[in-house]
Amino acid sequence: MEPTGLDGAQPHITEINSIEEVAVLFEYAHPDDLFVFDVDLVILEPVNPAQQMRFHAHPELSKIKAAVGEFIKKKPNPDEFYFSRTMQREPSQPVEQALIDNILAL
Repeated sequence: MEPTGLDGAQPHITEINSIEEVAVLFEYAHPDDLFVFDVDLVILEPVNPAQQMRFHAHPELSKIKAAVGEFIKKKPNPDEFYFSRTMQREPSQPVEQALIDNILAL
């Protein structure tokens, strides 16, 4: 027997690229519905465009990332240089304000 939700619907996972793809689901959410979000760079992202996933996905911009990576590797303690000094100090912003709004509305 397959598990079902309280309303008899089959549970499912939907992978999306933008909250706008499923925004209507939030309008019909019930108290027993469960929404799960992968939070690593999905809800919040660094303000710096060079640290955003869109930057890494762009073929030309990813070449810059690779060049910076090679530069960092030549530094003493490259892991400390990159992560401690860059990533941990980076302020964050919402990836999509609509996602934040929908979560708060639940």
